[in-house]
Amino acid sequence: MFAAFALSFSLMASLFVLQAEAWNSPLPLWEKEWAGGSLESASDVAVAADGSVYTVGYTRNFSTGGGADIDALILKYSRSGSLLWARTWGGMLRDEALGVAYIPRGEFICVVGRTWSFGQGSSDAFILEFSSGGALVWERTWGGPSFDEAVDVAVHAASCSIYVVGRTWSFGVNCDAFALWFFPNGVLTRQLTWGGNSTDVATALAVANNGIYVVGYTSSFIGFPWIYDAFIVKFALSLNPLWEQTWGGTSDEAAHGVAVDSRGKYIYVVGMTQSYTPPVGDFEAFILQLNSNGTLHWCRTWGGPNADTAVGVAVMDTTDIYVVGEAWSFSPTPVRPSAFALHVNSTGNLIDEVAWAGSSAVVSATDVAVGPKPLTGPYIYISGYARCSAPFSYLTLVGGNFVHIVGAPVSVTGNVTPLGVATGAPRGNVQTPTGSQTYLPWQDATLICIWP
Repeated sequence: MFAAFALSFSLMASLFVLQAEAWNSPLPLWEKEWAGGSLESASDVAVAADGSVYTVGYTRNFSTGGGADIDALILKYSRSGSLLWARTWGGMLRDEALGVAYIPRGEFICVVGRTWSFGQGSSDAFILEFSSGGALVWERTWGGPSFDEAVDVAVHAASCSIYVVGRTWSFGVNCDAFALWFFPNGVLTRQLTWGGNSTDVATALAVANNGIYVVGYTSSFIGFPWIYDAFIVKFALSLNPLWEQTWGGTSDEAAHGVAVDSRGKYIYVVGMTQSYTPPVGDFEAFILQLNSNGTLHWCRTWGGPNADTAVGVAVMDTTDIYVVGEAWSFSPTPVRPSAFALHVNSTGNLIDEVAWAGSSAVVSATDVAVGPKPLTGPYIYISGYARCSAPFSYLTLVGGNFVHIVGAPVSVTGNVTPLGVATGAPRGNVQTPTGSQTYLPWQDATLICIWP
C-alpha cells in the first residue's frame, strides 16, 4: 500500500524492513542489508503462512534500462531474516511495484504497481503473479489512454480471488478510484470506477469474508475541489457497493491504510488529518475504528508539532493494532523524518510508541504486516526506506500526543461505473539482481530484527 499523496518525495530513498516481537521497548537484535548502490525502496510487505516475508518496491541500479530508469523489485526473506531470492520486473522505462499480497492456494504472491514500459497510455496498472520460488506465473496490464496505477492488492483467503485498487485518469470523471476482481489464474472478472465530479483516489484495501473495504481520499463530496476528505467504501465480494462514507473536517484528510480484525467485526483506517490538530501543529496521524456496518466507534490522532502521518495498519487477532508511518515531530534532525510505529488496543488505548531515525537523513515506513504467531508473541514486519546507513537510531517516544477526537463520518453516494477494459499481456523482463548484502554508502535496503 503506497500513499503517493503524502509520500511523493520517497523516490530518493532505500528500503528497510523492521521485525518487532511483542513490544515492551524492543531493541535491534540483528540487521540484514540489500544494496544496489543507487535508488532502492519498498512500498509494501506481506507475510506467508510459513512466516516468510515478501517486500516490493523498485530499484534503479538493477533496472532493464541499465540505471536510466527503475524496475519493480521483489524480495523474499525467511522468517529468520535470510534473503531467499530477489527479482526485478520491467522494461526500458519506469516500472514500480506498490503492493503485494500472499495467495495461500499453491503458495503464490500477487504484485501490483504502475508501468510506463507496457500498456495503452502514459502509464498502466500492472498485476503479476509469482510462485514462492520466484518464478513469474502470469502478468497483466490494465488501463486506457491516460495515467493509471494500481496501488494495493488483497486476496480473499477462501476463494483466492484477487482484488486490486488504484486510480485512473483514463476512465470516469477527472481522476477516479478503480477496483478490479481477478480469478487466481489471472482472468479479470469484474472492474469498476468509483467517485464523483472531482478527484477520487483509492490508496488501500482489505478483504474479509463479509466484504471488501477500500479507502483513500476524495474532493468530490465536500463542495471545495481543493479540500480532501478520507473515504471508506465497503463492497461485497462481487464488487457491489454496500455503504460509502467520507470522514474529515474543515481542512485536508486522507486515508492511507486499512485492516480488518480476524473476525471481520472491526475495521481500522489510518491516515493524515489537518482538521483535528493542536493549534500549533501541522498535520497528524489518525486512527479510526468502525464496525462492519460502517458505524464509527472511536477516533484518535497522534503526533507532535510537525507533520506526522500514518500510512499502514495491521491487526493481530482482534485485540492488537499496529500502525506505522512517518514523523517529522520526533526526529533528531527536524528537517528529516523518522519512521514510527504505534501499538494500540481495540478499545483505542495507546500501548507503546517507538521510532527509528537517522542522524542526518530520511528514515520512513510505508506499510506493516503481522506474521504467524509464535509462542512468544506476534512478529510485526514494517517496510520502508532510508537514506542513511544502518544501524538506525532507536527512540522510545514519550511525547506523542494521543488525542480522542469526535469526527463523524458522512454517508455519500459515489458513481459506480462498470467497465469493459481488456487486460494487456506484457512481456516484462524478469531478472535476478545481485544486490550486495554488505553496506554500500548510498541508498541501501536493510532488514532489522527487533527483540523485546
